[in-house]
Amino acid sequence: MGQQNPATKQADSGPEKSLPVLLGAEPVRSQELQAEIDRISQSDIFDVAQRDRTLFAWLSSQRDARLNGFVISGCYADLRKSCRFYQRLYVQKRGHLYTVPAPVIYVEVTQYGTPTDLYRNILRELGNPFAEVGRLANLRTRTWGTLKSYDVRLLVLGKADYLSYKAFNELIELTRNLKIAIVPVGTPYLNDILTRKTRRYADIANTFLERHDFPPFRKADTAGIIKQWEAQVLKEWSQPLKLYEDEQAVSFLHMRSGGHGEALYDMLRKVAILKLDNPSLNLDVNELAKILDSRDVPANKW
Repeated sequence: MGQQNPATKQADSGPEKSLPVLLGAEPVRSQELQAEIDRISQSDIFDVAQRDRTLFAWLSSQRDARLNGFVISGCYADLRKSCRFYQRLYVQKRGHLYTVPAPVIYVEVTQYGTPTDLYRNILRELGNPFAEVGRLANLRTRTWGTLKSYDVRLLVLGKADYLSYKAFNELIELTRNLKIAIVPVGTPYLNDILTRKTRRYADIANTFLERHDFPPFRKADTAGIIKQWEAQVLKEWSQPLKLYEDEQAVSFLHMRSGGHGEALYDMLRKVAILKLDNPSLNLDVNELAKILDSRDVPANKW
């Protein structure tokens, strides 16, 4: 027997324990119910869809052939999760350090994307204790040596939109000297940077010639993503939502998510919490439309 849905528990516990949702005010909740809501609000999962498998195959081909390229997406929050998952397929960690070899490394760039920022980000990710020490020349030498010691073959750089002109030129020197594939990933703005037809950017554009587009997930993937979310996040509920069984609800949620995984998870958390506060709520497509009426659909075209 599975654990009872906290919403059902609250509704069945009698008038003295049935805490109403106050209109226009913070709902009055039991400690148990609030704990369940906190757990749901902090949930963070990833489900592999067809777009992710396609990305993984492309990244592997870049790694094997030592080809530079770049990835862009209007749903960058999903792309970064996919890249992190891909790294975990090839690399293990012991504590804060990667085991050797580490053929794939994913690093997120921080503002303002200077060469110093770039090298410090890489060194921090690889657990180098001297990531904050030294000038640019020292950081460059240290980064090259650390990447060699881990036998890195593919360096994926998240939030690459932040990288400056000088930082991109550092990447050119890095890939030419270490013979590793470098793949910056980011928003559609990254495409504008790497395809600039100016003399100044000629070497940069000619270094990153291969592009991969990471699209929204397909409508056909939606039910499976919802089912996986419920299986992981609501696994203790004795009466699961089973939204994935309602074709109209699935179609509506795909439309309102715009094919963005994180947007879909946002909506599922909101719906689940409302169900906890209102156990008798009938979550059909009409009710979902009311719940999500004030929410915009993510943009996919720029």
